[in-house]
Amino acid sequence: MRDSISAVVCGSLLPLICASAFADASDWSFTPSGQLQHDASWLHLDNRPAGHADLPRRTRLGFGLDHASGIRAKWEWDFIAGTITDSFIELPLTDYTRIRIGQYKQPFAWEELISDREPALLETSMPTDAFALARRSGIALEHHHSLGLLTFSRYFGHVENLDADQGWALRSTWADHSEDAQTWHVAVAAASDRDIDGNGRLRARQELRAFSLLAADSGNLSDVLGTDRVGLEQGWLSGPWAVQSEQMAMTLRRHGDDIHAIGGYLQLSWTSGDALRSYKDGLIRSPKLTAGHAWEAALRASSIDVERGDLNLGQQTNLTAGVNLYLGPHWRLMLNQTWINGSSTEARGHHTSMRIQIAF
Repeated sequence: MRDSISAVVCGSLLPLICASAFADASDWSFTPSGQLQHDASWLHLDNRPAGHADLPRRTRLGFGLDHASGIRAKWEWDFIAGTITDSFIELPLTDYTRIRIGQYKQPFAWEELISDREPALLETSMPTDAFALARRSGIALEHHHSLGLLTFSRYFGHVENLDADQGWALRSTWADHSEDAQTWHVAVAAASDRDIDGNGRLRARQELRAFSLLAADSGNLSDVLGTDRVGLEQGWLSGPWAVQSEQMAMTLRRHGDDIHAIGGYLQLSWTSGDALRSYKDGLIRSPKLTAGHAWEAALRASSIDVERGDLNLGQQTNLTAGVNLYLGPHWRLMLNQTWINGSSTEARGHHTSMRIQIAF
């Protein structure tokens, strides 16, 4: 039954919307979108030869459709992964409530929700990589209230694998916009799922993707029942300054010993000129330029700890510094330096990464 629902949503509704757009163009707006990222990384770890990698990070094309009635749809294809990223339709139920059907990022892990286009640093932190649900197929309700946004999602796998884990995710945000142009943000999030095949793994990658390195890893596990996640968020924006912080915990439930993980990060960024980071719908957005250029500096400390009973499966703290150069509305150059201090001798050292990005 779920297969049929997803097939209709992702294979039929979006083409029908496209046809409607051409039938009555005055009520519809069509917006093409794309993103190309290319990275170069240099790795220097203790007890390991230095390494260099140069590769594309993201190559995506898609489109958005918006109707005067408030209907919205999005579709995007990732050429590197060879898969659909976003494929959903949104329908307004009231002036303050919307329903979303299809594949989309689940409302857990603040940093993951802005990781594609809005980040101040190249990659998400270790705890975000370990705990985020990322994209799932499902149905979500979003309700705007006077202080923020409440989102509940029921998910059941991916567009291409509907037999993956089934679960739910909830995120509630509160924001205070003071008269002196400051914004304060707090949020809570939770998620829980049921494992289908009884297999699972909890791992946290290093904060670069050019090398297959892990900060913590439970290994492949059997007798897995499911996972539970909780998260807390704090944020502050004032002029050129932005602070973003998150703490998360996760339990991988098993018939044997459960896997427990905790982690968090604290990030500070500063932007030059009048192109500032902004806040909308519970998310911090990157600076938007129409012309000229702007600089951004960012600093992030992150940590993660994964355990099974008395056995430590990985503990690490990272410090990352970054500089971004925004060139007009589409181009961005990024440079990151990360210092690693992990429980493994192969997880100590540093790495440097550069990125060139064009997005529209």
